Amino acid sequence: MTDEPILIADGDLNLKDFNGSASRLFETSADVLLRRNLFDFITDASTKERVLLDLDEKGEVSDLELELVDAKGETKYCLLSLSRDTSSPDEINVYGIIHNITSLKKAEKAMLQAEKLAATWRLASTLAHEVRNPLSTIQMSV
Repeated sequence: MTDEPILIADGDLNLKDFNGSASRLFETSADVLLRRNLFDFITDASTKERVLLDLDEKGEVSDLELELVDAKGETKYCLLSLSRDTSSPDEINVYGIIHNITSLKKAEKAMLQAEKLAATWRLASTLAHEVRNPLSTIQMSV
């Protein structure tokens, strides 16, 4: 069993089947998911265009970084991989896997914030030192 959401959709990306991880990622029940389209969870229009373009030209989408909005309105950062199966002339299926990288993005953001704070502290320390030296000389002269 995998923790990664795996899904099967039709050619228009209407969800047909998925594992339990998909329900957890999208924060909704399996019944509701079966009536949804993958694009219902992608809010960025350029990302939608990119997915369609890659599927049309290459037949696949490989590790596309995107933001998904679950049923509760929370944004999740993910890597999307899709592959179009055209082996059946009657039916086009798209198989996909979604890697949730939200925790990695949050850790990245926290590390960047810590680096900014450390740089600010070093700047303040240097400024304090540079101001303190002339003030000490002036105080001794007085």
